[in-house]
Amino acid sequence: MKKNRIGYLLFTLICLLVILFGLGILPNDLACLVYEYRLTTDWDLFFLFILFPFTGFIISLLFGIKKNNRSFFYLLFPIITLTIMGLLERKMEKRDVFSSTGVVYNAKLIDFEISRNSNIIVNYYRKDQLYKSRLLVRGKELKNKMVGDTIQLIFSKDCIYKRVVLNFNPTSVEINKCKDGCYHEDGVLYSKEEYEKLKR
Repeated sequence: MKKNRIGYLLFTLICLLVILFGLGILPNDLACLVYEYRLTTDWDLFFLFILFPFTGFIISLLFGIKKNNRSFFYLLFPIITLTIMGLLERKMEKRDVFSSTGVVYNAKLIDFEISRNSNIIVNYYRKDQLYKSRLLVRGKELKNKMVGDTIQLIFSKDCIYKRVVLNFNPTSVEINKCKDGCYHEDGVLYSKEEYEKLKR
């Protein structure tokens, strides 16, 4: 029993360390590729149903966990990993997007559901090309929103795949300023023309 408890503890620590250090040491270019891959595939489900439980099984063997207790690892690994990764990912997205100049685009809400943490689906144009994106937001932000409403997304200038909602209720002036994309720096919104003049 004592050996099992030590195994559980070590396994949990390994999960935490792998996630924390793994996310922290990724170079910017590689991290951007990871974001791109995540947004264009169902890799979360792949890890959840295949890789995570399999890894939990291997680690349970290494720690000598009894056969009837191994199911604990099959559940623990995906839950801990995905929960922490989701929290860290959102914090890292906001940090990376707001720590420097961000690129802002208007987006149309095409589908959402109101709950504590809600998924929204939006359409937006970038360089005359239509994109569809899914984001996780706080449900209270959507209480007065309707399908077809315009919100504004801010993207990292260094990695266009890192994006968060900048404004759920943009004014007509802000929408017009960003109709072809604009810039956000130090809390101020600049049209492309204004930003070019600022940087001269």
